[in-house]
Amino acid sequence: MQRKPTPHSYRTQPGTQHPTRENIGRRKRPLPHIYVNERLAERFYQILFDEDDRLTVYIYRASEDGCVIKPKLYKCHPFSGLESYIRDNFGGGSYAIYIRQGETMRLAGIISIGVPLK
Repeated sequence: MQRKPTPHSYRTQPGTQHPTRENIGRRKRPLPHIYVNERLAERFYQILFDEDDRLTVYIYRASEDGCVIKPKLYKCHPFSGLESYIRDNFGGGSYAIYIRQGETMRLAGIISIGVPLK
């Protein structure tokens, strides 16, 4: 009796491609908007004022449907004026923010920033 193959099974038949993340059928979740979710907004501000040197912020431009546009725009340690810095240097729009602490993802989401006043 042969077992029925599952999409997450790492056993392959002879001559078939080894499964990767793309062909396993993994579904990508859209990034949440940070300011819409109160819990995420609070965590975002706590991380911005955190003094941990292991924290790293990655900033990408985000499209209207929430997709991340690569390459990254900026990589830095979190600081309290991050939103103003993004607005002044990259203009208004939607940005995907990823905050990592070493190998651990601490926060991921999208922020929308208005066009800077001149």
